[in-house]
Amino acid sequence: MLSVTASNWALGNKDGKQQRSRTRHFPEGTTRHQTDRDNLAYLDHWLPGRIALRTRDSVNVLLPLLRELTNPKV
Repeated sequence: MLSVTASNWALGNKDGKQQRSRTRHFPEGTTRHQTDRDNLAYLDHWLPGRIALRTRDSVNVLLPLLRELTNPKV
C-alpha cells in the first residue's frame, strides 16, 4: 500500500500537522480525521480542482520511482 499526505510545514506550529491556512471552511487548517470535511465532495466543493492537481502531481513524482523499483536496470 502507498499513501501520500500533504502538509504545509510553514503553517501553525511548523510541525506539518496543519495542512492549509485557516479559513471559514477549514477553521482548524486541517481536515484529517474529520469526516464532515475529509471527503471528496467537501474538498472538491471548497477547493475545486485541487484533488485532480495533487493526484496528477503525485503520479508524476511517484511513477518513475515505481517503474524503477519494478524494473531495475542491471
